[in-house]
Amino acid sequence: MYLLYSLGLFIHIVGITITSGGSIGGYLLERQIWKHIPESPLKSKSLTCLLSKYSMIIHTGTLLMIISGIMMLAALGWVAVGQQWFVIKMVFVIGLFLSGFFIAGPNSMRLNKLIIRQMNAEEVSIELNKVKRNMILFRISEALMVLTIYLLAIFRNNI
Repeated sequence: MYLLYSLGLFIHIVGITITSGGSIGGYLLERQIWKHIPESPLKSKSLTCLLSKYSMIIHTGTLLMIISGIMMLAALGWVAVGQQWFVIKMVFVIGLFLSGFFIAGPNSMRLNKLIIRQMNAEEVSIELNKVKRNMILFRISEALMVLTIYLLAIFRNNI
């Protein structure tokens, strides 16, 4: 069981690293997209195609975390499942998934369509500002949820 737990912990750390890297990379890519929208919509359009790649990286890391989490729970006899810190942590993990699915994904697709419309000389600045606001709120909530998950994992014995 110790080997199962150690292997699960290693995979969990790899998953966290992949997910965090994808999230940070996505944020940096978004900054470049917003920077280039006013003067070079074509460049922004080419960058938006990369957003789905970061989403795939984040999903891969998340899948690794789920698999490794199950491995560690099995190695520990599933005792953490009933503990308050674990339940709260799972609520935030589900919250991360849902916010990515319902906020980041649709807004990324909307951004892509708006840039195409802007390239066709349509006025889309109000709509772009709404998308930008939604993405900023998503990034802030994402960072707060990840921070909370880390804190829960670190201070689980104090809760």
